[in-house]
Amino acid sequence: MNGDDALLTYEESRQLDKKTMELGWTPTQLMGQAALSSLYRLQQYLQIQEANTLLLCGPGNNGGDGLALAWHLLSAGLPAHKLLVVQTAPARSQAAQFYESLIEKGSIPRQNAESFLDSPHMENPDMVVEALLGSGQDRILEGMLRMLCQRIARLQQRGAFVLSLDVPAGLLEDHPYDETSLFVPDEIHTYGPHRLACALSPELLKSTVFSHPIGFVPTKGYHSSWIRRDSRRLRLFEKSQDSHKYANGSAWILGGSPGMEGALLLSSRTFFASGGGILRALSSSPRLLEEPSILWAKSPEIDDRTSVIAVGPGTSGEEARSYLSNLASILPEIGDRSTHAEQPGSMPAQVPDEIHGKKPHRSDNVSTPFLVLDAAATVASLDFPSLQGSRTVLTPHPGEWKAMGGRVIKDASALLRALEFVQSRVGSYVLYKGPSSVLLDPFSEKALVFPWPNASLAVAGSGDCLVGILMTALSRTSDVAIAAKAAMELLHSCSQGSVHPLSSDFPSLIRVALKSGDGTESGPSTGYRPTVQKEGLH
Repeated sequence: MNGDDALLTYEESRQLDKKTMELGWTPTQLMGQAALSSLYRLQQYLQIQEANTLLLCGPGNNGGDGLALAWHLLSAGLPAHKLLVVQTAPARSQAAQFYESLIEKGSIPRQNAESFLDSPHMENPDMVVEALLGSGQDRILEGMLRMLCQRIARLQQRGAFVLSLDVPAGLLEDHPYDETSLFVPDEIHTYGPHRLACALSPELLKSTVFSHPIGFVPTKGYHSSWIRRDSRRLRLFEKSQDSHKYANGSAWILGGSPGMEGALLLSSRTFFASGGGILRALSSSPRLLEEPSILWAKSPEIDDRTSVIAVGPGTSGEEARSYLSNLASILPEIGDRSTHAEQPGSMPAQVPDEIHGKKPHRSDNVSTPFLVLDAAATVASLDFPSLQGSRTVLTPHPGEWKAMGGRVIKDASALLRALEFVQSRVGSYVLYKGPSSVLLDPFSEKALVFPWPNASLAVAGSGDCLVGILMTALSRTSDVAIAAKAAMELLHSCSQGSVHPLSSDFPSLIRVALKSGDGTESGPSTGYRPTVQKEGLH
């Protein structure tokens, strides 16, 4: 495992079903495997033998998964009178009809949806299994489906544990979930790879989202990947005992306009805290000259030891354009630095991808430093095409991304459009900062999604801190994806144990995180977050 799992669109998940069945799997087998995986998951932490369980099933294959789960719950020892299956319509597919017949033979109580809404045979279930639509949904909830989802929300408010199979009803690929949903399940069981739509929803990331491998063909060549947490990435920031300051990271930072000096200081201090070696800076503010750890300059004098140049932290739009114009004129004159920071003995042990034998590739052009463009510089960069390329990383937040002409990434459709946008208009890597941050790679046509909700990062200056960490990471590896993963890992690691940290706390928190990092993979390998147990079911 290298920390990347495929994230599928609804259409890609349907194609995966088709490819798997071409190998000889039957829909009935896959449906049974899916339901069994959910049963085994529930048995790990819920005392389901006594749980009153309501299963809401649609007529399609998602509803068939619910019917199969009802049968497996019965076979696992849950008495039939503890179960109630509610169907919106009779099962359509042959596979779903098979499990529908088992429900009947097992004497599991059933009720149609209209009757249930009028007079439910189970009024206070301990667990609600929602299997209404799954990946087949393509429209906003209405009519009976809407009323059933409203009922789910009320039951959840009264204490019921809500489990959605595949994806929750109301999760569309072209709308944010908070605009279309009526409930947020406590848990989601996705069969096969995770769904892209789930990974981009801040609401659903509050749930426990599991992917269950049930026998699908291996997934290869998909555009989007979910990046798991892995503290081994922090090894990238280690310094070897014989390292030199230039090998640890020689960088420039341009920014800190009057009144916004704090942003440049945050980036600078996190650069050093994460292991950077030497930093030169250019700023129009005389107040910054008092910072002794930075070498201040009157003009950018980039030499072949410079690994990274950051432009933007605390910079006005006018100054950002001036800095970019200056860099556009001088960067082509920089000599080859193909041996930068990769001399024997100067680099720490490589991390996750390298651990598993994959050596990071270098960009075709190694004669220029990496550029990290933040804040106003991200927007202005579109007017400087000579600065774009495989050694440039933009770090916009949603507002800056929108100002660039992109659509705020809140759903799967927006992410796919964003990938097209960076290919056609930007031509550089984009590390989009949001509830689920995304690295958009126009060169391999891939999107790396970081579905790591972290309220501690919702504080002014956290983006400036990320810039400093990313500067160090790009000084240690020429693979932008590896650098971005390591930078995100350190940013989240340093903040996750603190309550409402200030961004000025981050440098010290970074040092603590690096000192305590154990180099192990963290978190469950198949879920977004640890399981949350509901009262009455554990």
